[in-house]
This record gives sequence, C-alpha cells and structure tokens, in this order.
Amino acid sequence: MKTFRRLSIAQQTAQHLRDGIRQGRWKGRLPGVVRLSQELGVSTHTLRASLRLIEKEGLVELSQDKRSRHVAAKAPRARDTFRIALLLNEPLADENAKVQQLIQEVRHRLEKSDLHVFFSTETLKSLHHDRARVARYVLSEEANAWIVFGGSKPVIEWFAEQPFPALAIFGRSNEVPIASVAPDMATAARRRLSTYSNSATDASLTSAASRVAYPSPANLNKLS
Repeated sequence: MKTFRRLSIAQQTAQHLRDGIRQGRWKGRLPGVVRLSQELGVSTHTLRASLRLIEKEGLVELSQDKRSRHVAAKAPRARDTFRIALLLNEPLADENAKVQQLIQEVRHRLEKSDLHVFFSTETLKSLHHDRARVARYVLSEEANAWIVFGGSKPVIEWFAEQPFPALAIFGRSNEVPIASVAPDMATAARRRLSTYSNSATDASLTSAASRVAYPSPANLNKLS
C-alpha cells in the first residue's frame, strides 16, 4: 500500500479553511483568531500557523493595519463538480493515526477521480449523534453525496432513507440498507460496494473506500 504523509494539525486546519472559503462559508472579514480557533476546535497557535499557510497562497489578506484578515477578492470558489462531504465521528486531529491515514486515503482516491471532496464543518460528536440534528445539518450543506465515519444506527438509518448517495465506514451499519465498510466485513463489503453503484460517480465514491487498507478493530474502539 502506498504510504501517505501524515498532515500536521496546522496543515489539516489550513485545508479546512481552504474548503470553507471555497464553499463560501467565510466571506469578507474573517472572525478573530480567538473566535475562529474556538469555532474550529484548535489552539490559537495552530490557527495562526494555518492562516500563515493560506496567506502565502493568496486566499486571505491582512488588513492595512494588520489587525484583521479578509478573504481575498480573487479567492477561488469550488468548481461546479460533484461534491462529496466527509462527516467524521470527531475532528480529524482528534482521531488516532490509523484512522487519520484511512480518512486521508479515502479523500486522496476520490480527488484522483476529479471529485470535489471536503470535510464537513460539523462532526457526529459535535452533533451528539442526534438523528434530527444531523438531518438538519446535512440538508443545509451543498453536497451531492456523503461518507459517514462511525455513525450511530439512527444516523446511518437516516442516511439510508435519503435520495443522495451515502457510504458508511465503520459505525452501526449492520442490517441497514446502505453501502458500508467495516473491519470485520471488508471482503463482503467490497462485493456489496461493487454492485451498489449505477453511475461512474457512485462507483468512484464507493471504490475509494473499498480499496483502502483498514486498521484493526483494536484501534477503532471509539468508533464502535
């Protein structure tokens, strides 16, 4: 299996900021460092490092008095492509190394298929695994498909009832009519995923998850 470089927390936060800017979540003046760090669940030190990264890319600019930052007028917006949201169990930085590697590999494989992949601004943990709260949040986002990591059974059941494509990785997906992958059923899931898709886009979504190397169940206690 190809080895992927593990991103630092600052790099992960910078990517989250890029996604948010391209999706139009932040426009004009950005929130202050303290407020934005609390919103993203990272330290102010990490956030400042992340902001420096995207400043070098021209996504944000310092004001003339250097006391605030603004989204650059020419900051790119997301292309009009198929958008896949990754709904994590908890913030990526809080996951163990094995799970982080898995998530990044899924994302990498999808992006190689020219799909727009982004991390959702909420996590199942921040939504308290509450079916109604998850439903309200998901329906408010502009995504064509969802990949859910470590969902509770009510949450996965809700995704199974929706008209858009959804894939559950780990979590309580047993006996729920949804494409799913878990460590103890990888072989069966791969067969199921191969018949799940009727379109090239769906095939890209599901095959990305079915071809990765999964961590052992011992490393996924939080997700089960």
